[in-house]
Order: sequence, then structure tokens, then C-alpha cells
Amino acid sequence: METDGSGRPLFSQEIYYSRFGSLPDESSPAYLYPADVSATGGVLGFNLLGLALDRAGNGYIADTGRNVIIKVTPSGAASIFAGAVKVEGAVDGTGAAARFRRPTQLVVDKADNLYVLDRGNSTVRKITPAGVVSTVAGVAGQDKTVAGPLPGGLGTPSGLAIDDSGRLYLTVEKGVVRVQLP
Repeated sequence: METDGSGRPLFSQEIYYSRFGSLPDESSPAYLYPADVSATGGVLGFNLLGLALDRAGNGYIADTGRNVIIKVTPSGAASIFAGAVKVEGAVDGTGAAARFRRPTQLVVDKADNLYVLDRGNSTVRKITPAGVVSTVAGVAGQDKTVAGPLPGGLGTPSGLAIDDSGRLYLTVEKGVVRVQLP
């Protein structure tokens, strides 16, 4: 197994393919991230669709296929930050008590809160630095865009961004939705 020189295995993620081992050749597009994944069951899923970094250098990965959010510290220690492996749901809670259904896109605000596009539930979830998960936009199971006061509705959300004022932007089936958080 290839390491980063300090003994940590190198993880490379390519579209729909994860591997541990030798580095890809120069013609193979891959991102290398040194991570000890023993706390995540020794693997990361094959469907990693979101990546964000906080101000402290922690990396967050949306492990879409396993319905969890992985946190990787700057030292390379990886752990399940929120959700339970392969357990779907729409439950707010702390850490492993929270449930997601196909989390995809991730963004971080100025206070290091992580926002997760929980695509399978058509919601946006907020995770505080302490791991407390809450739903901030959309209603689980309601797959249509409904404008107005939060929680509103998000029809087939697919993209997520945040601006310097803390407003979230989402692409939905027929446009873009701006969410002003309280």
C-alpha cells in the first residue's frame, strides 16, 4: 500500500472508483488525500459526491452511497462525522443519530457550519462543528419547489453554493432557489 511518507495510506478518488494502493499514472485524473480511514470501517464509499473544507483545514466528504458525512482532519484521521452507514432516513440529531438519504453537495459557512444537500430527502441539512444536524430548507419526501417561508420545498435539488452573506443557492428542477437563513 502506498503511503504519504509518514505511514498514512494515500486515498485517490476517481469518478465511481475508489482505490488504495499505488498512485495513478499521470494520465489518470485523481485527487490524492492522505487519510487514515480505519474509523470509517476501513473504506470510503464508491459514490463520493461532495467535498468541502473548513477554516481549520478539516475536509468533509459526502459518502453518498453509504448515507454518511466523513470528516478528515488535517493530520489525516478520518471518521464518520454524521449519519449511520447504509441507514437511510431524514432524522435530525447529533452524529450517528442523524440520518441522510443520498447526501451529495457540501458547503461551509464563515462559522464552520457544514451544509449538506440531502438529495434523496430534497432537503438542506446544517451540521454544526459539534456534529448537531438540523434541517434548514425543504421537507423530506416533498419533491417539488415551494417558495415562501422556510422550510419551503426543493424539487429535485442538485447543486449547492453559499455566498459571503450566508445565503444558500440551490439548483432545482426548473431553476435556482436562494435561501436566506435566519
